[in-house]
Amino acid sequence: FVGEADGRNFTFVHSGIGDRLLGDAVLLMNGGPVRDVIFAGTSGGLKNCVIGDIVAAESAFDGEGFSRYSAKDFSLSNLLQNGRTIPGNTDLTYHLCALKNMVSGNTPAVKKGDVFTIGSLLAETEENLVVLENSGFIGIEMELSAVYSAAAALGIRASGLLAVSDLPVKRPIWEALGTEDKRCLSLSIETIVETIMRFVGTCD
Repeated sequence: FVGEADGRNFTFVHSGIGDRLLGDAVLLMNGGPVRDVIFAGTSGGLKNCVIGDIVAAESAFDGEGFSRYSAKDFSLSNLLQNGRTIPGNTDLTYHLCALKNMVSGNTPAVKKGDVFTIGSLLAETEENLVVLENSGFIGIEMELSAVYSAAAALGIRASGLLAVSDLPVKRPIWEALGTEDKRCLSLSIETIVETIMRFVGTCD
């Protein structure tokens, strides 16, 4: 849908899960007046993340594609060594982080860093997750490298704000969240939405 904030128009696009859907959604903006793309989603938290943190994705590693993970000779270490990292827009990410602090002070916490875009939930094995943590990634999700790639192809800025919804190294993704974790996650999502709306209202 198309909305308005402080006299400025914005478009909200809801898409399903997966790199192809999100990449195509960005490419379909070609030819329009879009200048900035902000991806709002969720992420598995790595390293020292906790439920409800906000990950500001400075870059996303291209781990897209389901089939590669089922190959007998697949090695995540080889992928990391030979693959590519796609940067988001540094200025846009910095601006969003500053606006977030105006919205809610220091809670929930914002952690800037690199995320890994994976093509299969079943590839989130303990072994692979440990490799990703040791490689410095702070989050794992399924879309952002495609969003950044598509935005770069169109010559528009892109950034991503991700609410940490699970901690795959510490407990299974399907394990139900407790009451406090649910509260923290809900606050994180609300803060991301408020931050983006504030951004729309302050755009030149």
